[in-house]
Amino acid sequence: MKPLEGIRVLDLTQAYSGPFCTMQLADFGAEVIKIEQPEIGDITRAWLPVVDGKSPYFTCINRGKKSITLDLRTEKGQEVFLKLAETADIVVDNYRGGIREKYNIDYEKLKKINPKIISASLSGYGNWGPMKKIGAFAQMAEAYGGLMNLTGFTDQSPVKSGNSAGDLYAGIMLVYGICMALYHREKTGEGQNIDISMMDAVFQTLEAGIINTGLTGKSPQRMGNRHPSGGPYNCFKAKDGWCVIGTPVWAQWHSLCRVIGKEEWIDDPKFANHKCNKQNEDEIDAQINEWVKDKTRQEIEEIMAENKITFAQVLDIKEVMEHPQTKAREMVVEVDDPSFGKIKMQGVPVKMSLTPGSVDASAPGLGQHSEEIFAGIGLSEKDIREMKENKVV
Repeated sequence: MKPLEGIRVLDLTQAYSGPFCTMQLADFGAEVIKIEQPEIGDITRAWLPVVDGKSPYFTCINRGKKSITLDLRTEKGQEVFLKLAETADIVVDNYRGGIREKYNIDYEKLKKINPKIISASLSGYGNWGPMKKIGAFAQMAEAYGGLMNLTGFTDQSPVKSGNSAGDLYAGIMLVYGICMALYHREKTGEGQNIDISMMDAVFQTLEAGIINTGLTGKSPQRMGNRHPSGGPYNCFKAKDGWCVIGTPVWAQWHSLCRVIGKEEWIDDPKFANHKCNKQNEDEIDAQINEWVKDKTRQEIEEIMAENKITFAQVLDIKEVMEHPQTKAREMVVEVDDPSFGKIKMQGVPVKMSLTPGSVDASAPGLGQHSEEIFAGIGLSEKDIREMKENKVV
């Protein structure tokens, strides 16, 4: 049995941040009913490439869900949604501030019909504050949240994360917010409102940058692949690709000195501590680059493992998918999809001994489960037909 079996989620989210949250709830057994705009659906359904009306982007983060269409701009759509909410445990949205109130589905209205309901809202900047009505995608949240200015190299422009970190951080925080709210409800019987801002989520991940800025009055700046707390810690070019070497533990630094033929550095006052190493980082990195350039990544990995120095090969996605560790952790799973056939996607990273999650189905077609879900809340075939005629569904 999965831990969230029996939990019904009404999923009003689209794009990435919200669907990434509800995907994880589905992986662990929740019934996630994705509510989409009639005829259009989630905006990512149109993101290229599209096969038979289905996008791989949409598919990877909407697996295991059910889909219905419902136009919340209409009075009938709102009426039907509130009837659905009577049967639900959680409502998740990623609307801009003010939209829930506009559609008459804000927490105050939801809790009147279902006091145990958990309303979980994710937006660019949250549901209060001067920016509450402004929309955002991941890159805007990374920019406003301080992450983008830290990413990239000193002499170049700021760079967004390689993936949509602004979405991912917020989606993960919404998952644990929902789980904490469920635990609170289990103890008290009370539902509650959850508000997640993508900007807040990004800001929360800035490590010691906040404390250091408060103490010094100066903001940390971009430093490429180096680490602000010491060195060496960087990306180096081996014979067959890139690798990462870092020695945050002082004993590892001494081991590295021996490995690269610079044992004399161990007793040299010039390299006496992390601060000294940081001041002489260019010299250290140059020596490491010289040492790695004629060796393969695998050769370097074996040497580093033998000497207990932290190391990683920089892998592309295909290499990660084929890596023995990825396979051992079952992080690539194969799923049947009506549009794509057998497809590979990420497995479940949270490994639980008694109640593991799993990927049981691909993403749904637009409105695939509408009649099933509407019939389940007492709507007749005539009701559903009339809603279709009026483009409510």
